[in-house]
Amino acid sequence: MRALKITVRYDGTSYFGFQKQKNVVTLQEIFEKGLQKIYDTKIKIQYAGRTDKGVHAKCQVISYSDNGKIPTDKLYRMLKKHLSGVFQIVSVIETKEDFDPRRHASYREYEYLIYDGIQDIFLDRYMQFVPSFDYEIVNESIKGLIGRKDCIAICYNPEQYQNTIIDIYKVEIKKDNYKMFNCEGNVFKFTIVASSFLQHMVRKIVGLILEVNNKKITIEEFKKIINGDMPFNWAMAPAKALFLSDITYN
Repeated sequence: MRALKITVRYDGTSYFGFQKQKNVVTLQEIFEKGLQKIYDTKIKIQYAGRTDKGVHAKCQVISYSDNGKIPTDKLYRMLKKHLSGVFQIVSVIETKEDFDPRRHASYREYEYLIYDGIQDIFLDRYMQFVPSFDYEIVNESIKGLIGRKDCIAICYNPEQYQNTIIDIYKVEIKKDNYKMFNCEGNVFKFTIVASSFLQHMVRKIVGLILEVNNKKITIEEFKKIINGDMPFNWAMAPAKALFLSDITYN
């Protein structure tokens, strides 16, 4: 048997996340139906990240095994044909037989996009509008996120996990200018790199960052909430501006 590693991109707006679920349309279901058209049999895939409803991916890694009869360059073209409009196929390569795209990932990177200026219907599809974003204050607040953290306070339904300790390697916000759709202003890209992510973890962090931005909590309170030392209820940031942006394997 031949093991395959396939890297894809997708717009998650219209789908109920990646993982297959009953009675809703998911990206895993669509990908596996595409494979069934190619192989004329059902194939179950493995994948690196279970992106939630409405979340996008610039880099999702999928793996499965086949009999090796279809050359990888031809398989690449067939996947493009059968999955066009939902997935962008980036690459198709052979890999080790025991490759597991989730367990073998060294770290993952997520990005969240925020913009200011004038709210626009097109920008709203992939970015979160914040009329007045205090870059300096927010940038200061996130400095305490790096390191080994118990993330029980910043995930959804922590009871589902045996372990909520996460190594966070990088957190940053970059500011840039945009001018498009007759609008102009600033776009802020929040990037976080970690060993793994708990459910809704990034959206919970961004939601809390926006509480700092809106002067609902102080930077010190932000740190206490993140560390689980201060109870606080806050809204998650919307899914539409979140991207699984990179996955690294050593």
